[in-house]
Amino acid sequence: MLNLPDLPLPTFSGKFQEFEQFKLQFMNLIGNNPSLNEVQKLCYLKGALKNEASLIQSDQDTFDSLMKALEVRYENTRALVDIQIAEILSINKLNSKNPSQIRSIIDKLESIEDEPRNLNSQAKFCEEHFVNNHCRDESGQYIVQMTFLKEPNCLGESKQTAIYRLNSLWRKLDANPNLKQLYREFIHEYLDMGHMEQLSDESEPRASYYMTHHGVLSPDSKSK
Repeated sequence: MLNLPDLPLPTFSGKFQEFEQFKLQFMNLIGNNPSLNEVQKLCYLKGALKNEASLIQSDQDTFDSLMKALEVRYENTRALVDIQIAEILSINKLNSKNPSQIRSIIDKLESIEDEPRNLNSQAKFCEEHFVNNHCRDESGQYIVQMTFLKEPNCLGESKQTAIYRLNSLWRKLDANPNLKQLYREFIHEYLDMGHMEQLSDESEPRASYYMTHHGVLSPDSKSK
């Protein structure tokens, strides 16, 4: 039997947002402790893992191999971002300017902001863009501006292609009055819901990309 010194161990149960803090504490206390050998470090690590985290398997029964398996599993940028987005979207919209409700929302956002994270450069860029370019409309929905990872001119010229395909679409719709009426109703519904807005030549943004659109009618589908 291996006798281990009685050390106060941090524990980890498998919550993605808690792994970075656990790893930092564990490495400071155990992983970088020169008085412990690799076998002892492995035993401490296994003892610190609880619930879902205790089920993680590694290729080799060594400290480095198990820690690597944990990093692969829990240093998952996509999972961390999804968790934070879900937490933000779970915040109830304000029904009034009630100070307690406002304080509750601020406390929730601050708790999310304070969670330890391990984000790569693109995830950090997305987070910063969200913080600097979002707002909420009257219904409480979040609105975030689109962004570019590269200069907008990399998109190339798209307007003429879009116009050509639009003219082709109108010819197709002219041959099918029922489909044309349904398509018009769909477009007006999107305008009324605020999902898009009509632009004039004067208001056309400098950086733009025209995406073509066409109507698809599925008579057997419950949706249009």
